[in-house]
Amino acid sequence: MLGYVFDGDIEKARTSIAASIEANREKLKSAPPFKLVLSSVLPGDSRVSQTIHALAHGDFVIYHLFVAVLDG
Repeated sequence: MLGYVFDGDIEKARTSIAASIEANREKLKSAPPFKLVLSSVLPGDSRVSQTIHALAHGDFVIYHLFVAVLDG
């Protein structure tokens, strides 16, 4: 999942998306830890997060990449 952050405030965008994911965790079939967390693949990069979803054939991981878009 790629998210362009037009105002450049990645942390604000990440917080907003995290709240939406937690509020809709049943619809999204979220699996533990039931929220947006830093990526296990790139744990040192706050621009990359992940969620885990429990699907019929097993867990599915979505990686969320937040990219700041800056003018100039």
